[in-house]
Amino acid sequence: LIIAGALFFGSAHTNAAEEEAKLLIQGCAEVEAIYNRRGERQLLAGITTSVAEAMRAGYCKGVLEQHARTSSCSQADWVSQAQRIARTSISEAINVTYLLRRSCAN
Repeated sequence: LIIAGALFFGSAHTNAAEEEAKLLIQGCAEVEAIYNRRGERQLLAGITTSVAEAMRAGYCKGVLEQHARTSSCSQADWVSQAQRIARTSISEAINVTYLLRRSCAN
């Protein structure tokens, strides 16, 4: 019974970490999409971005800004970090810490 409980709670923790990582990837993908649209249509990017897209992109930006305050990341440009995270395969998404470290690597 103790082993089964440990396996269940360990699995739940892993799944939560993976889900958070997936949310970060999705949010950073929205950042990339918004910036791509902005380059194509300048003024229309803000108008054509939905509230949901903006919220996901905002989540990504907030995570990256907080990470910048508490780490020694070599990347000064949060958009470049967001693009690196967005291009990460969801199957590689172990946890948010992994994604943040990977986005800071040169």
